[in-house]
Formats: sequence, structure tokens, C-alpha cells
Amino acid sequence: MGKAELFSISGRKAPMTPLEALRSLLDSLEQGVGDLSRSDAPTALQLPAGFDQAAALLTTLRERGANVTAEQTRFDTVAAQYRRKAALFLKRIGGARVLAARRQEVQPDADAWWWTLDLWLAARRREARRRSLRWAAIAVVLLAALGFVYARFFAPDPTAKAVYRAQLQATDLAAAGDYAGALEQTERALALDPANPELLMLKGVLLSALGDPLAEETFAAAEATCSSREAYLTLRGQLEVQTGRWEAARQTAEALLEVAPRSAVAHLYRGIAAEASGDFPQARADYERAGELAQEQGLHEVYVTSRNLLANVLMRTTP
Repeated sequence: MGKAELFSISGRKAPMTPLEALRSLLDSLEQGVGDLSRSDAPTALQLPAGFDQAAALLTTLRERGANVTAEQTRFDTVAAQYRRKAALFLKRIGGARVLAARRQEVQPDADAWWWTLDLWLAARRREARRRSLRWAAIAVVLLAALGFVYARFFAPDPTAKAVYRAQLQATDLAAAGDYAGALEQTERALALDPANPELLMLKGVLLSALGDPLAEETFAAAEATCSSREAYLTLRGQLEVQTGRWEAARQTAEALLEVAPRSAVAHLYRGIAAEASGDFPQARADYERAGELAQEQGLHEVYVTSRNLLANVLMRTTP
């Protein structure tokens, strides 16, 4: 892209001196970044080359002894704004593949980070995901600790202990995607406690994951042990989320909302399923609603969980 091409953004003519060229480029970059939400793909795609030109002119002018402190500040400011709008920029140009293809053509300098916004944004989102997983791991550790306290200090009978161990192993296996192994452990626990609602529900979830037609019969048996339709759907959604059955969790959450429109956990489950499926706008809306309802209803754990998940989604998706 030539200088005149970039200048067309602001309607200026090509200036005569390097300092005038730099100032005009900065005008164009500021306007281009500021208007990014309304830009078409070709116009937005001019921005990285514009930063190249501005950076080169700054270097040239400094080498000639010019004082470009004010211009460097303007450059740094608009570059920071451009980085903050990374997701929007990629959307306007048509996606990360478009920038990668242009980068391959141009072969920019290694320090021209404005050509690698796709890589930077992907790394940022991976880190947000790692933080989310670390937070989830802490929750799992806390639950395991509570289980230890239960087993150690409340001293259930040996049968209850065996059921608890088998159920814990089944949940771990299901989380790892080993539904057959999880089902085996669940059957072992059910042999000791045949009327346990959570075990029956877990069996139904695992049979459904394996495509077994007995799943519906098992779900019916599980529902018969629950105090209400709402209690049944709440437990089913919880186990579907725990085992990564995202579409099933979404459907269960929506069924729960039909029965209990102000269910905070229904919004939480649907939000988790939406996030896992990449539907971030739906996830944000559900996490926000789950937090509002949980706060109104005094459900502290649901409130804290929904707010943490909302913060992670916003970090991953905000330009």
C-alpha cells in the first residue's frame, strides 16, 4: 500500500516532508482505528501497513536528530487502541486467516506486532481459558476436601463409603471422556444403593452419552425418586454439565426454565453449555442473569460461580 492509499482515509494529499508525512499518517491511523466498527475489510486491512509506515518514519526522523516525542506518544496511544480492538479488527477484515495470509505476503519485521494480532488474541484467550480451568480445578479440590471431611468426621457406614468412592471415580472417568468406565463404576455404586437419585441420574446421563436406548427408562426411574420436576431437571443438568454433555445440558436447562423461569442454576447451566459451544453472547447473557437471580435468592455459591465465569468470558471476548 502506498502513502496516498493510506492518506485517502482522511482525505489528505501526500505531504512533502517526513514530519508532515508522519503527522498525516497518525491522523489517518487515529481515524481508521476510531472508525473501525464502521470500516469495510479493505479499509481496515490498511491499518497494519500504516503502522509500518509510521514506525519507519519515526525511526528516520530520530536518526536525523528530530524531536518526535509528541508523535511517538500519539503512535503509542493509537497502537494501544488498535490492540484493544483486536477482536473487532479481525472481524472487520474477515477473520484471522485473512491477516495470516496478508502477513505471509508482506513478511513484516519481527517487531511489527500489529501484523500478529491474531496470534496475540489467540494466546490471550488460551490464557483466559487456562485461568478458568485453574479456577475449576480449585473448585474440584474443595469438593474433594469436603468429601474427605464427610468420610472422616461424620463416619458413614462402610456401604455409604463404598458408594461415595465409586461415584467419585465415575465422575472422574466421565470428565475424562471414559463414559463406559464411568458407567461401570456407577453400576457398582447402584448395586449398593439402588434407589439413589443421583446415581440413577448419572447412569441415565452416561447411557445417553453412549447412545444406549435404556437412557430414557433410566431417566424416568431417576425422576420417580425426585421430589419434583424442578429437582429432577436441576440434578440432571448438573450431571450433564459435569460430564461435558453440552447440548444435553442446554436442552435440560431450557426445560428447567419452562418449569422454573427464575431458576438461577438453569441460566448457569445454559451459560456453561453456550460457552463450551462457542456461543459467547448467549453465555454472557445467561451468566449475568444467573448472577442477578442468585443474588436475589441468596444463592451465594451460584452467584460467585456465575460472576467468575462471566469475568472469564468478558476477558476472552472483549476487543
